[in-house]
Amino acid sequence: MATVKLKLKSTQTLIDGSHPIIIQILKDQKKAIVSLGIRCTPEEWSTKLNLPKNRRLAIICQKKLLEMEELLYEGIDNGWTAKKIVAVYTGKDTKELMFFACHKIIDFEDKIGISTNLLDDTKIRKFKGFLNDKDISFNEITFDLLKKYKKSLEIEGLKSATRYLSIVRQVYNYAIENDDYVPKKNPFKSAL
Repeated sequence: MATVKLKLKSTQTLIDGSHPIIIQILKDQKKAIVSLGIRCTPEEWSTKLNLPKNRRLAIICQKKLLEMEELLYEGIDNGWTAKKIVAVYTGKDTKELMFFACHKIIDFEDKIGISTNLLDDTKIRKFKGFLNDKDISFNEITFDLLKKYKKSLEIEGLKSATRYLSIVRQVYNYAIENDDYVPKKNPFKSAL
């Protein structure tokens, strides 16, 4: 169960003796924390209500908590991790994880041989051409899209269409391994 909680981080004491107020997100058994930039002393904090005793501060905290809950529910629908939700909330990331933007991050230099890297670039350009040079989010990569891509490769006369799908799968798996994306259904699980 995914949850969002407002907390007084009592383990971190600031110079003036106050503690930062944080929002903790727990999703898929992984935790992410974001500071609200507001601090409060233990005397000003109501442990019963889990809010500051100051009415104005309490309203600000509740508004920020509601914003985070909205992002959490959107993240559940889109397959975001807790880390991604915090990044979207703080403005460090966009709501959609884009395929070609993710591909640029990956270092394929581990692969042996220059020709392998050139082939991978060719395969990526071919997929980008299929999408009319538009970036695509990971949510839009479906079994049907991959099937259409494979069919278009076969129409072009490429008999080894699965080789062109392999680079798409590598980028997809990279995003999953780095907790950038949690798929509802993996389009590569079905036979193409």
